[in-house]
Amino acid sequence: MSVLTSIRREGPRRTPGVERTTTGVRRGLVVGLLCSFAMLMLPGLAHAGSERGYDPAFILAAGDDDRAWAITKSVGERDQPYTLFHLPPAEPSGDRLGALRRVAGLAAAPDAITARNDALVLVFPPTTGDTPLRRVREFRVQETPTGVEFIGSAIVLPHLPGRGTLLGVADTGERLHALLATEGVTRLYLLEGSGWTETALPEAIASAADARLASTPSDVAVLTTTDDETLLWRHTSLDDQWSSTPLEPLPGAQRVMLAGGRLLQVAALEDGFQVLERARGVALPDGTVASTDARTFRVEGVPATAAVTPARGDLAFLWPEGEETMRVNLRIVDAQGQTLYDDFAVMRGPVSPADVQALAIAMLWLCIVVLVFVIRTGGEREPVMPEAFALATPFKRAVAWLIDLVPGFVIVALVWPELQAAPQGLFEAAGPGGPWPLAIIVAQATIVGTIGEALAGRTLGKLLLNMRTIDYDGNKPNWWLAFSRNVVRFFVPPVAAFSVINPTMAHPQSFQTLVVVKRREVT
Repeated sequence: MSVLTSIRREGPRRTPGVERTTTGVRRGLVVGLLCSFAMLMLPGLAHAGSERGYDPAFILAAGDDDRAWAITKSVGERDQPYTLFHLPPAEPSGDRLGALRRVAGLAAAPDAITARNDALVLVFPPTTGDTPLRRVREFRVQETPTGVEFIGSAIVLPHLPGRGTLLGVADTGERLHALLATEGVTRLYLLEGSGWTETALPEAIASAADARLASTPSDVAVLTTTDDETLLWRHTSLDDQWSSTPLEPLPGAQRVMLAGGRLLQVAALEDGFQVLERARGVALPDGTVASTDARTFRVEGVPATAAVTPARGDLAFLWPEGEETMRVNLRIVDAQGQTLYDDFAVMRGPVSPADVQALAIAMLWLCIVVLVFVIRTGGEREPVMPEAFALATPFKRAVAWLIDLVPGFVIVALVWPELQAAPQGLFEAAGPGGPWPLAIIVAQATIVGTIGEALAGRTLGKLLLNMRTIDYDGNKPNWWLAFSRNVVRFFVPPVAAFSVINPTMAHPQSFQTLVVVKRREVT
């Protein structure tokens, strides 16, 4: 007869103070685990600021086919009355369509902003003095290895000359340009290295009474408007030449931009905006060519003071609701004029739902690691093996674990049928259902495994293989032991792997439990 069947050793005695401390730590970890799960399930908590409202007469916006930005003015705020918001891409960020994420507070309003790819550039009003300068700052989006977007602090760029009138700033993705009018002459500045240098302009642009930078995705472009015609001047870096393209006049047009590959002219009306779209056949600023067809559409119910900008390949119109509220109206339309979103923007704080979920996962891991390595119970006790039972082999335990996963896979296959044809989507963040299919499988196996082992000492896999889980006294594990075992094997796989490598070894994942099988089942 095995020594384990006739000898029972007691674990090391603990003082009441140590037991109270362990109990307190255990309770704290349980609270931490519950809070982490709550953060995972409630990632969409909105941020509520301290401002009383936004100035309806002030808003700036800039964007491209990737993302957009907006600046509002808070009423009653003195130190940082201006707030910078970010309209992130809908898919990677996890934010719903129409969400605005708060980035930072600003003490002064910029004269102009421009956005390209993952960067936003702000040019502020000139300083006073004999040699005025314009401060230039940049905010840049960075993506962490976990896919969570992070926007750092403002980056200081070289100052622009402060004399003259700023006609616009544009970022082509490779270089930053600024257009200024000084003493009746239009000048183009290019950021190179540690400073701004002036570059030559054609006489027709330099002497134009109405000139401004156009929003383009490649080379710099300038829009000039006279009584006779509207021209879009594009600079080609390859041959260092300027070429002009006549545009169909649109009375009151203040913006020319590209959204979803279409050239758009936008003009403010009394009760909305009019958009002239050139979808095909014109020599676009990015070098593509399309037909001469052009059409217009109206966006009604939007005040003339609204800011308009490309956003995610569409057009976004933003305007504050009023001084008594902290709400910003947002209308998103595609390049054909179809409304995609028309409601108040969802104001979120700097922490996105994806950030909250990443923090919750980190908290889960921390609590579980502390649980395993700090308050693991059992000491040096040796287990009592019931008669006619022996330790289950690692192979049988692995097979039982796979069987326990089957119900979760069945549920996921019924909810997301597309995963049946492409099961690899289960492990892709952008796959069908996102992270939820995998979370359902893990949650089902953990919950059902805990209940089954605590009530009967068995899970579905152990029942089919005639196995059971016991504690060191030969009884069914209590709820705490059953929960600990099932959580660790899913959330701390390296620790759980000890039980497969050597099931007889004293390792943290054991939690005073063993998986045994009847002797006649051992081969």
